[in-house]
Amino acid sequence: MLDEGQLDLRQYPVLIVDDEEAILKTFKLNYARDFTIVATSSPAEALRLVEDEPVAVLVTDQRMPEMQGTDLIQRALELKPGLVPIILTGFADVDALVQAVNLRRVYRYVAKPWNRDELRETIARAIEMFHVVRQNAKLLEENGRLVAELERANEQLRRENRFLKEQTSAGGFDAIIGKSAALLRVIDRARRVAGSTTTVLIEGPTGTGKELLARAIHEASPRRQKLFVAVNAGTMTETLLSSTLFGHRRGSFTGAIADQKGLFEIANGGTLFLDEIGETAPALQVHLLRVLQEGEIQAIGAQRPTKVDVRVVAATNRDLEEEATAGRFREDLLHRLKVFPLRLPPLDERREDIPLLAEQILGRLCRKLGRAIPEVDDDALAALLAHSYRGNIRELENLIERALLLCDPGEPITADDLFDTLPSTGSSEVRGAATLYDDVLRYEYERIQQTLAQCDGNKSEAARRLGLTRVGFLKKLERCQRAVDGEAS
Repeated sequence: MLDEGQLDLRQYPVLIVDDEEAILKTFKLNYARDFTIVATSSPAEALRLVEDEPVAVLVTDQRMPEMQGTDLIQRALELKPGLVPIILTGFADVDALVQAVNLRRVYRYVAKPWNRDELRETIARAIEMFHVVRQNAKLLEENGRLVAELERANEQLRRENRFLKEQTSAGGFDAIIGKSAALLRVIDRARRVAGSTTTVLIEGPTGTGKELLARAIHEASPRRQKLFVAVNAGTMTETLLSSTLFGHRRGSFTGAIADQKGLFEIANGGTLFLDEIGETAPALQVHLLRVLQEGEIQAIGAQRPTKVDVRVVAATNRDLEEEATAGRFREDLLHRLKVFPLRLPPLDERREDIPLLAEQILGRLCRKLGRAIPEVDDDALAALLAHSYRGNIRELENLIERALLLCDPGEPITADDLFDTLPSTGSSEVRGAATLYDDVLRYEYERIQQTLAQCDGNKSEAARRLGLTRVGFLKKLERCQRAVDGEAS
């Protein structure tokens, strides 16, 4: 970190944007002696100042009538990528936090009403960061890979973990869609363990909804008023993951310009979801074991440990028993994690849930895109039921999103919208479903040909008699013709 005596903090202007003149006056009164302050109540004027003036730090309110603070930051960064943004928001302002997290480039969040000294320190550190990036770009490129990786990962965590717990009406176990016996058994076991502090290990293939189940356990627990924090252990290096989980102290390594709490401290009193726990390195597994055994962590560079009260829910798509046998995972940690194991079944083992899941996914995507919800015709549903889902629910979501974008407005989703070809088959059960699907296509083709003959080849009249739109009729005719031609070849 730079010595403030070596850097004139006033050489880099700080731009404050707020639609309340009283806030601007208070900001100037508090900080005019420390920094060069530029103030405006207009986001449009703020963008002009960012473009024309040597602004280093942008401090903006979130809720302004002319433009949201997150939108202002996005546009300001397009004009000056090196700008350091700070957003002012209320803790309960969920939309502001989520939008800022998704922006991925916000330096700090400051809750209103702010602490004068803490905000002064935050602005000073932001100016230092701007100065270092500007004056030492080459040195940072050579020696600051950890800093860059840490910043990117922290912003990704803020986006993915959503440090406020879910506040939707359809939360908890109600958010898990399905009625299959395999799924209901898992939900029943999860409900039984939710009210305790017992560590839970969720096993299952990728895309089966392990984080959703972990959130449901948290929502049904006495800890639901505290935070649910999630981290994917498979996306970070060992050093970065250790800093992210346990925190670090200022000056503990190059680029550690301020103290940072780890996720265990942030989740104190709540639940920490450790996804892909099987990806963690052996050295880090020792620290995780200490947390589970002793309930304490030690930040990088800290002199003494800190007590935490966190309920751990872990997840893996690996067989940790095999990993432990192979020496890649500590057996003592496995025993601590696997106090209460839950196994989420792959989608191929709960096919009766596919129609419900498809309906829920389709509704959510249509609300997101602002589109009317189309029907899913019978052959498209049969194709979904016949498909082998290696990617599980995530693959189902991808299929439906693609089909929604391909289908014409006002028309039902067809099998052609879902698949370029007929669905692949991966088991005798699925092959049987695909064969039935082919039989349906042959029957439909015969009906279409009979109706066309009765209508002297008039396709519009044939579509009317079959209860189809002309576009739907032509799609079905093409699909059936392709199936029949495939059998003949």
